[in-house]
Amino acid sequence: MKFKSLFYLLIGVLLVVTCASAQTKYVQSAILNGEPLNRPWFEHSTLMKGGTLVLNMGPRPNKQWGSSLEAIPPSMSKAE
Repeated sequence: MKFKSLFYLLIGVLLVVTCASAQTKYVQSAILNGEPLNRPWFEHSTLMKGGTLVLNMGPRPNKQWGSSLEAIPPSMSKAE
């Protein structure tokens, strides 16, 4: 059974998030707008465009997904 959440943003954009099971709580992989998402974050500007986020879930953590150096989120603080 697939689960789907619809987020209607105030700017008139729709973000659809789906996952295959409520019994499994660990993200194994993700697809954002048809492209693999290899990090556990995305930018606000991407969110505001709307689209579809598919979360592939599993019973145990996938320690390889989102754990590379390239998957580290950018710092939001200003360098001094």
